[in-house]
Amino acid sequence: MLDTQTRQHHNLTVDGVTINVLSLPEAVSSIVSAAQHGDNFSVCTLNLDHVVQLQRRPDFRAAYRRARL
Repeated sequence: MLDTQTRQHHNLTVDGVTINVLSLPEAVSSIVSAAQHGDNFSVCTLNLDHVVQLQRRPDFRAAYRRARL
């Protein structure tokens, strides 16, 4: 099993937007932590339609840039 304590964090860039590449446990931990601290946040899940929208819509790119994950 992957040890998330020692896992190297990776990102990728799609149309100029940085995408966090996390394991499920890492994503859950980040979301739970933000919720426990009362942070306002959104989570985006990249898919093919989102890739197209990122290319076409500045407002969509802005939303991805504001997202926690």
